[in-house]
Amino acid sequence: MNKIKEYREQHKLSQEELARRLGIDRSSVAKWESGCNTPRLAHLLELAKIFRCSVDELAKGGDDMAISKSVNCPHCGRKLNSYTVDTASIQRTSGTCPSCGKRYTVEYGKGKIKVSKG
Repeated sequence: MNKIKEYREQHKLSQEELARRLGIDRSSVAKWESGCNTPRLAHLLELAKIFRCSVDELAKGGDDMAISKSVNCPHCGRKLNSYTVDTASIQRTSGTCPSCGKRYTVEYGKGKIKVSKG
């Protein structure tokens, strides 16, 4: 059981009630709890307020919990991809922006993400 489900049950909220408070569909909450999907940073921040806990407590709660965040090209500013930012390890990847054709590097992990040129 991951922390979102654990905290939701502790606060005696149904998936439907939690989804309503977040302004999202109940299926999103179900996907977070089953590990099929992860909450966006904005939702993670709101969950922490609702449950009166830290984002860190939520993110480290289950082995499959992480933060999904979109990044933009450091050259042209166009949206690249979403990366799952694990709270435990640091990963690095690089690629070529499909819009401007320039190389970029993404370093992500431990709750942070950094995009740089080249």
